[in-house]
Amino acid sequence: MEAENCKNEYNPQPPKVAIHLEIGDWVYQRSKSVNRLSPPMYVVGLWDDGAYLEIDREQGDPFEAEYDEIEGIPLTKDIVEKNGLQTFILVEYTQFIFVCNRERFRVRYVHELQHIMRLCHIDIQIKL
Repeated sequence: MEAENCKNEYNPQPPKVAIHLEIGDWVYQRSKSVNRLSPPMYVVGLWDDGAYLEIDREQGDPFEAEYDEIEGIPLTKDIVEKNGLQTFILVEYTQFIFVCNRERFRVRYVHELQHIMRLCHIDIQIKL
């Protein structure tokens, strides 16, 4: 059998936008129709082209958002202080640096901070 006759039947397609989300991440949803950001929402489920988001656990059905509608929540000094993370985060110029086991991670968004905290086994629920 020649190589040119072989077909690779398994060809998964990547999501439309390269975004890395995990269940529990805090994000914004940008409305396409009015170009406004939602209140902070957290991811409760993932699907091929997007995520299911909720504002509050008691709201009922989650919102469906495609990846191109989802934006990170910028990390701010207020969020760092409100969650007592001053011992883990350094502020260098306008950047936040998360320090874990002598490793340094540059953090721009709340969901990136959540990923690094999970990686470092730090179990703190972020409050916005």
